[in-house]
Amino acid sequence: MPHLHIQHFPRDLTAAETERLSSALTAALLDTFDTTHGAVSISLESVPKPEWNDTVLPSIVARHEQQQLIKEPAYWRKG
Repeated sequence: MPHLHIQHFPRDLTAAETERLSSALTAALLDTFDTTHGAVSISLESVPKPEWNDTVLPSIVARHEQQQLIKEPAYWRKG
């Protein structure tokens, strides 16, 4: 605990970018959840842009409805 799962548009990250991201996110999780480095896990999932609205957006909306979304994207309520 905790586990952070990030879904994103496809992008090739360098090893340095991946390490920088992992380090920054791990530091924030350690500070916030008062846990140990070995308890943190982080995964990245590449989602093609044409699939985003069908695969990711429903989970964003569901988490909002369950009051689990801590930051809303600016694009999701347009229309």
